[in-house]
Amino acid sequence: YDELGFPPDFEEDEVGVDRHVGIEREHMQRAKSLTHPEQIKIRDKYKKERENKKNKQEEKAAEKEQKAAQDIYDGNRQCEMKLIEVMTKHNEKISKKKKKKEKDVLYNVGIKFADLKCFSSCSAAELKAFIHARKFTSLNISPSLGWEWPLRGSLAESTSLMKDAGEKDNLMTLAFKLRNEKVIYEYECAVKD
Repeated sequence: YDELGFPPDFEEDEVGVDRHVGIEREHMQRAKSLTHPEQIKIRDKYKKERENKKNKQEEKAAEKEQKAAQDIYDGNRQCEMKLIEVMTKHNEKISKKKKKKEKDVLYNVGIKFADLKCFSSCSAAELKAFIHARKFTSLNISPSLGWEWPLRGSLAESTSLMKDAGEKDNLMTLAFKLRNEKVIYEYECAVKD
């Protein structure tokens, strides 16, 4: 079989199986004349089907990875936009209280000026994307590195964690600590053309 280029047989779990040639298997399709043109066509068809199946699996995996990368990109942008929106509203309230004209008010709407209250407006998924974009360069985060996503936490929990200065963080405190960091996540596969 190998000399004639037959692909190996596989069990359901994709493990290769040895072909046993003998009288008890003479009735099987592959035990017939191996060099017959019809058998060669069947063999070629079988090879193409396996290749197509493998290609489809690879395409599916690539699409899944692309979607995950896009989700990180989109989530980070949404979180940043929410932070800026909350900070802008906060600055407008301050300017009304102080009765200053809008041109006299200094707007600190950069993300580095965000406080914990601003981060409380973001969802857990947006906070994860915000953190991922600033902490990791690749899509996959290996659990072997000792990294696990913490819980989102509430504003009160986050405030007490910041006061305690403990090593344990929730998503809000971690995002707050990373607000001054540059985005290091590589977006090449995520940016839409």
